Parts: sequence; structure tokens; C-alpha cells
Amino acid sequence: MEEKLIGRVNHWFGKIGVAGIELTDKLAVGDHIHLLGHTTDFDQDVTSMQIMHQDVAAAGPGDDVGIKGQFPSPGGYKISLCTQCEKCIKACPEGAISNVDGVIRIDEDKCDYCLVCVDACPFGAIFVHREFKIPFICDLCGECVEICPTKALYWRQ
Repeated sequence: MEEKLIGRVNHWFGKIGVAGIELTDKLAVGDHIHLLGHTTDFDQDVTSMQIMHQDVAAAGPGDDVGIKGQFPSPGGYKISLCTQCEKCIKACPEGAISNVDGVIRIDEDKCDYCLVCVDACPFGAIFVHREFKIPFICDLCGECVEICPTKALYWRQ
């Protein structure tokens, strides 16, 4: 059976084992889903689903749902850093991506948010901002390490 995109995981609540999914199609309790990402590839039965902490049996396009499940250990996830392969630069139709002093940069004024760069990156190092739907790439500024409330992030030499 051919797979169909029904939404995107936009948040992971690790302590309670819940994935937040922004739906682009219908989803119901009892459905079998395949979660696929740059570092994720597994199947999951939807055994429960909520919208704003209320149990629901089904949801549709535009709904933000939470599904609880037996997800792989969060320790198995990784954040990929850019290897400077420059495939995103070659793929960008607007010329919005460049290598500035060894750091890949996205010029937001030139970017038309087509997200071709996200698909072109073989390492999953370009992400889409959850709220603004714009591509971004780690530029090694270290801000995430500084602001992480649980100190789960750190610089490794």
C-alpha cells in the first residue's frame, strides 16, 4: 500500500511519551502510522489521541493532535550538524544559501520558503521552524546550549 503524508511531528514530549502532530489529512484511533524523518523510521498504532488535552476518536486537516505511544528511546535521536557539503547551496533556486567563512547561512530576505534545501540535505541538518515555517540551519552560535532549561545540550570537543 502506498504511503500518504498525513501530517508532521512538530513537538516531542519525551517525559510523557507523546508526539505532537500537525495534521494535513485525517487520522483516527486504530490507524497504523509510519513515522519517518531524518533520524526516525518506525511504525506506531494510534491507541489514543487528544486535542487540547481532550480525548478524541478522530481528527482532520489543521488539527494539532497528541498521540501517546511506544516511541523509540529519546536517547536514539540525534541532531545533525552541517558538514558543509553545499548540496543545499546548489539546490536552492533563489540563491538564498551561501557559505560565509565556512558556515552555511540562509538569507531570509532571498528565501521564498520552498524548502527544497531541506530535501537536498543528505544529513538532515536543515530544519523547518515550527512556528514560522522557515528553514534554518545550525550556525554553531551556541545559543541553544545557553538557553536549554534542563541543560540537556552541551558542547563536546
